[in-house]
Amino acid sequence: MRTLQEDRRPAEGLQRPACQFRRPDVVVYKCLDDPGQKLEASQTLAVVEVSSPGTVREDLTERVQYAAAGIPLYLLIMLDEKYEIDEVKEFHLDAVASECRLHQVHRSELELELPTRATIPFVTLTAP
Repeated sequence: MRTLQEDRRPAEGLQRPACQFRRPDVVVYKCLDDPGQKLEASQTLAVVEVSSPGTVREDLTERVQYAAAGIPLYLLIMLDEKYEIDEVKEFHLDAVASECRLHQVHRSELELELPTRATIPFVTLTAP
């Protein structure tokens, strides 16, 4: 007789995937025709993570999952020890390689071309 735990084990040679659910700090989606429609990764234009010195390693590894989901833009806001913006790393999806590649590092203002053109000085992001 097999126990419930044995039934939950993956077939021999297969590994159960780790949880792939992510909650980025900011998500920008395409405009949907139906406001009640369930949002999917394929409708995501950009994700933003705010990273403190203690979470930078985890935040950098998340880009692999965003690339696998086909998300074209990943912004990683790097905070310093005082929790002020040190820099913003902009990653773009390389669809052929299915990975996020560093496109630019912003040091005083964020200049974006995707998903829309925008210039945002860091000081406006942290002003009270």
